Amino acid sequence: MKTLLKDPDLARLFENTFPNTLGESHGRPAETVAAQWLRDTANQFAHYHSLLGVDRELATLVKGVINNEARYVAEYPYCGAFQPPPESGLAPTHNDWADGVTVNPPVNNQTVFECKYEIDSLCGFLKLSRSYYQATKDASFINDNWRAAIKQVFRVINEQSQASFDANFNFVSYYNWTGGNGALSPRVPNHGNGEPKAYTGLVGTHHRPSDDLSTFAFLTPANAMLSVELTHLADVLDAAGQLPDVSKDAKIWSSRVKDAIWKYTVKHLIQDWC
Repeated sequence: MKTLLKDPDLARLFENTFPNTLGESHGRPAETVAAQWLRDTANQFAHYHSLLGVDRELATLVKGVINNEARYVAEYPYCGAFQPPPESGLAPTHNDWADGVTVNPPVNNQTVFECKYEIDSLCGFLKLSRSYYQATKDASFINDNWRAAIKQVFRVINEQSQASFDANFNFVSYYNWTGGNGALSPRVPNHGNGEPKAYTGLVGTHHRPSDDLSTFAFLTPANAMLSVELTHLADVLDAAGQLPDVSKDAKIWSSRVKDAIWKYTVKHLIQDWC
């Protein structure tokens, strides 16, 4: 880099920081936590996307990360942070912030580090998958684990887009997280279910990317990211000649969410961020 950057200090800074993800992508070592966040991992690898087509070892690493995340998402699609995989030989980390927190559906804390539901975590998984394909044109990551994970992504999308009450005014809950009891985030209202919502075409989320509570379920930036990543998902599947039914659903949901954003969250060209 010293031959490309005139400022030697800037060159040294780049040399020290650019490969940093390769030693830290499993979690947040600065916090002595051996855990993997779906969203954080996608962002940590973002600056390597342009290299995946020319660096086979790096591409293999990213494909392995995608496969590992797919296993997690397929089993616990509402969760965003996970313990090290068994193959790593690393012991699970006890999460003090999860003590006393009730999650439904229940999770295994030997696999799950934290199960706050944030729709952008699933978007992070989609983003890492499509970025890999865009750079390599290698569709071999679309295996049984990945297909199972995508099925669960659409399950969450369908469940969290539903109204809180059915036609007979029965309360419907697919997921709840109590918080409190020492958790870093406050309790989620209404026994962990969040504020009531109607059907709009948007997808609800309990927490924001910052881990604080969504005041209302329909977080505009997260839904915008979801719409974009579903379009990319359809493009990848079409280009790879795989899962045409999933591609069709991705296009439908992408358009539905996009239309709902413009209809319900934009007023006089000013967005209501929820």
